[in-house]
Amino acid sequence: MSAVAPAGARPARDCRSLRLTRTVRGQLDAAYRRATHLPASVRLSSIGRAYYGRCGSTYYAYDRLQPARGQRLTGQEKVGQQDQSYVDRRSRRGRWVELGLAPRCGPGYIPPALARIWHLRC
Repeated sequence: MSAVAPAGARPARDCRSLRLTRTVRGQLDAAYRRATHLPASVRLSSIGRAYYGRCGSTYYAYDRLQPARGQRLTGQEKVGQQDQSYVDRRSRRGRWVELGLAPRCGPGYIPPALARIWHLRC
């Protein structure tokens, strides 16, 4: 595992975990819907704990989202759920972007310093 921070991130001492607010939760849900093409009518649920934090001016989230139990999806919507990323990133003024299939942490994903704060294994 490389200790190189992604572009825009500052040294590890500037990484911190943040409280996941309803506003951020809504933004992450919207990013998931954009990536999976799910309509707003499909309720989402989170599997396990969600994490939110920042390193420098870049924000990160780790959240395992899925359609809530009992939701009926079309065949195309089911296919859209496959191979989804649990990692999202945004710049200070940008919007959340899912990073696609990738390791949890490392260059371009969750910085190792933030993963350690969250107690995630890389």
